[in-house]
Amino acid sequence: MEKKNNRFVLFLKKVWKRLTHYPTMITLIFIVPFVLFLGRYFVTGDYLYSNLNFEGHTFSVTHENFRITKINRIKKIVDISSYSNYQGGTCFRNYYLLCSNNFECILIYDTDTMKVAHTIYTGMTNTDYHCNTLFFGSSFYSSVDKFPILYISMENVNQTIGFHIYEKGGVLSIEKIQTITLKFNDSNRLYYPNSYYDYEHDLLYYSGYTKKGSYRKADDNLLRYHVFSMPDYRLQEVELDIKDDTLDTFDLPSETAAQGGFISEGYLYQTFCFNKKNDPLNCPKFRVIDLKNKSLLHDFQDIGQYGQYDEFENVAVTDDNRLIGFGITTLSLYQFVYEDTSN
Repeated sequence: MEKKNNRFVLFLKKVWKRLTHYPTMITLIFIVPFVLFLGRYFVTGDYLYSNLNFEGHTFSVTHENFRITKINRIKKIVDISSYSNYQGGTCFRNYYLLCSNNFECILIYDTDTMKVAHTIYTGMTNTDYHCNTLFFGSSFYSSVDKFPILYISMENVNQTIGFHIYEKGGVLSIEKIQTITLKFNDSNRLYYPNSYYDYEHDLLYYSGYTKKGSYRKADDNLLRYHVFSMPDYRLQEVELDIKDDTLDTFDLPSETAAQGGFISEGYLYQTFCFNKKNDPLNCPKFRVIDLKNKSLLHDFQDIGQYGQYDEFENVAVTDDNRLIGFGITTLSLYQFVYEDTSN
C-alpha cells in the first residue's frame, strides 16, 4: 500500500513538473476559462451567484407598530390601451410585473422610474385564465435568464402555471414549463383558489373559499389555507391533492374578493377588494396574516379612506421596501404608504 502511495505522489510531482515547463498550457487550461466564466457576470451586471437563485424581497417591519397610513396614486396605465383588465402583480429586483387578465401581455415596470422597461406579448387570449396572483419562484430556468421562473395562479382553472421568460433577438418572450393543478373533491373543494409562495421555507400556500360559488364575506363562509411543498420546476405536470399532499391547513374568517399578495418572514400581505365606498362588505381592505400562528394579525378595513378608492388587484414589495399595487377601476399604479414607529 505504501509503495502505491509513493508511486501516486511521484506521478503527481511529474505532472506538476511537466506543467511548470509549459506556462501557456496552464493559462489555457485553467486561467482563461475561469476569467471568461467570471467575466460574463461582470459584463452582464450580475455577479457570480446572483443570477442563480432568488430569495424574494424581504419586508421587515415591527408589526405592533405597522399600519397603512396613505395610498398614493403613482401613474395611470396608458401603455397598452387594448388590454385594460390587469390583475396579478409581483416584483423582482427593481422590476414590477403586471399581468393582463386573460394573459395577453405582461407589462414590466422599472420601479425606480415607474416606466415600462419591457412588454411581453404572449400571443394568447385564453378566456379560461384569470391571472389573479403572480409570484417568482426561487429558481432560474437557465443561468443566462434575466428573470426567475414566473408563476401565475389562474384562479378560474384551479392551476398555478410556471413560465420561463427568455430573451431572443433583444425581445423578451415566454413559454409554459409547468402546470400545477390543485386536486379536490366535493367534500374538500376550494372555491376561487389562489396561490402564494413562501421563499424561506419553499412552501406553496393555496387559499380559497369554503362556500360554494362565493367569494364574499359571510358568517358561513371561510377562507381556507392549505400548505404544500413547492414542486420541482422540472416536473412538467404536477397534481397537488388536498387530501394526500397537504402539510397543514387552517381557516380564517372570509373577506370579500381575495386578490394578490406576497409572503415574507412568515407573514402573508394581501388585498381584498371591490371599489365600494361607504360599503363595509365591499370596500377595499388590506390583511396581514401570521402564517406561523395561523391567525389574522392585522385587518385594515376600508383602506380607501387613506387617500384612494379603487379595486386594488395586488400588493407587492420592491427591493427598497415600498409596497406597490394596481387598481383596476382607475387603471392606476399605487403605493401603499405604511408606518413603522419602531424605526
